[in-house]
Amino acid sequence: MVREKLPKLCLILDLNPETHIILAQKLFKWLMVLFVGELPPETEYLVWDLFMVKGSVVLFRVALTILYMMQELMMQDDSLENVMLVLQTFCPTVTSRVLLKNLSRDVDGDEINQLRMIYREQVISGLQTEMSQVTKKLFPRV
Repeated sequence: MVREKLPKLCLILDLNPETHIILAQKLFKWLMVLFVGELPPETEYLVWDLFMVKGSVVLFRVALTILYMMQELMMQDDSLENVMLVLQTFCPTVTSRVLLKNLSRDVDGDEINQLRMIYREQVISGLQTEMSQVTKKLFPRV
């Protein structure tokens, strides 16, 4: 998928086979932990919101978007050391605003905020119903 979507990045990776392994490990980690500990918390929350609303395809799109944003830094110096340095240091700098701007046209901040409010109301309503049922069981009317 990276080769298809980011051919410039693959040209760099093809120069050194070890970079393929390093990149594969990083991508695997991103996807396994849903970017936890890789991005600033605000950006992680955005990725999780998108994941909950749009599904797992978002995780791949976020990974490709971050790689797209990194590729220029990797192209400046294609050494294994630089590729590793970029992979280790770039993600903590990715703000939610920058990620959204680069991610896609069909993901928009207003939509995410609206969906957050809708789901928040549903969760609160569900919790209130559940609380009411528990209260009735614990304190039945005499």
